[in-house]
Amino acid sequence: MKIILAIVIFALSLPPLIAAHNITDSVWISFFTGLSSSLVMLGVGVIAVNFYLESAARQGAVKALFMLSQRAIRDFHNDWIAACWAKFGREEYGRIGQELINAKLDVTAIKKETRIAIYQLYADSPSLRNRVIELESMLSELTRMVGWSLDAKLLTACLLARSTIAELKAVPLDKSDESIDLVVEHIFHLDGTTQSARSTLMKLAGIKEKD
Repeated sequence: MKIILAIVIFALSLPPLIAAHNITDSVWISFFTGLSSSLVMLGVGVIAVNFYLESAARQGAVKALFMLSQRAIRDFHNDWIAACWAKFGREEYGRIGQELINAKLDVTAIKKETRIAIYQLYADSPSLRNRVIELESMLSELTRMVGWSLDAKLLTACLLARSTIAELKAVPLDKSDESIDLVVEHIFHLDGTTQSARSTLMKLAGIKEKD
């Protein structure tokens, strides 16, 4: 509506400008030129105010989305990291994660005993698997609210995370080599995509990470 108003104002600025061009009286030329300039500035002001209000409202909505999703993403990430640090130590877990990143998530890049240990952390923890279910519910809601209009990168991260959860839940926890490798692959991918979604939300909302 405000954009239409601005267009109308710009259109109204044309007649005075045309009039100023077609007359010779310097007083009237100055009057019509000033009137036209004032209308143009009013139109620009309407657009600027509208843009600011929409940006402020959009950022407020994103902050609400961040608060909605923050807890589920944080709880899953913190529980997973805490379990891995307790099992491997902080530095060793960081090394494992870096190996997987360097290998583009090819789980065979890490030792089999390490893969088995990571699998057991997930398979033996009902609370962690519940975190995944909570995360799935939140991501489903977040995807509906985000849509394509807010940010394609955010929507992509949410959809990838939901797909990963579906694949993770479909893995039979039967201690087979295939199941072990799939759990390791999906759990790391899930943590990465949800952290990406969280980071994008924070950026859109203008929220900085606390030190």
